[in-house]
Amino acid sequence: EEKIPVIIGDTSIILFSANFDTGYASFSTNHWDTTSSTFISPPYSITDSKTGPYSNNDTSYLLTPYVYLPDTEGLYFVSFYTKYSLEPDYDFVYFQIQEDGSSTWNTLETFNDSTEWHRVNINLTSYRGKRVRFRFYMITDYYVEYDGIYIDNFMVYKIPRFTSSIKEKRLQPIHNKGGSFINSLKIASPHTTQALIRVYNNAGQLVKSFRTGLHKGINTLKVKGLREGKYTVFVDKKRYNLIVIEGK
Repeated sequence: EEKIPVIIGDTSIILFSANFDTGYASFSTNHWDTTSSTFISPPYSITDSKTGPYSNNDTSYLLTPYVYLPDTEGLYFVSFYTKYSLEPDYDFVYFQIQEDGSSTWNTLETFNDSTEWHRVNINLTSYRGKRVRFRFYMITDYYVEYDGIYIDNFMVYKIPRFTSSIKEKRLQPIHNKGGSFINSLKIASPHTTQALIRVYNNAGQLVKSFRTGLHKGINTLKVKGLREGKYTVFVDKKRYNLIVIEGK
């Protein structure tokens, strides 16, 4: 299996990865193949229709082996880059997951229309402790052919249980105890107020400090300009765990 470097607060654990540069022997497919016409990591990606537009009335798939998400702590994600051109409203690619021992495929993401390369990142934490596999399942109708879909840098990874390097006297307990917020915080405020926000990276360094207004009730706070990683966020004296994930 190819290893794709990824930095997520220097704590991610790769469980399965493929960048298709040496083929796709661990996958199953009916006619997907690698191509050098476009990619994220050179020299190859994988596509449903290597030699031109896809066929009408076609059903194709790319199937991964089973991956074990081994424990009940930490966060799990599946990530990949994709680019596609599909007939709007008629031809679709479904990204799906199946648990070992089940005959049911659950759709995690649906692709249609056209887009350039971008990263897709999906939270798998509800499947932890299980063996799962994934497939890209493509269905086309009887008329109009487009270029198809490309996939690169496929990866299943884990972010272990959050630990913080913050050193403060009288460190406050974690306000979102039992879990971490992803990309934005949900903050409950008993009244309208101005709050001091302090953001520390996983090395304990202060990287952001600012004031923001909170209204009475639940507030959503997204801190801009943070790289992927783990952070500790203080909202006045309340402490929160925050994980920033690109493409989520």
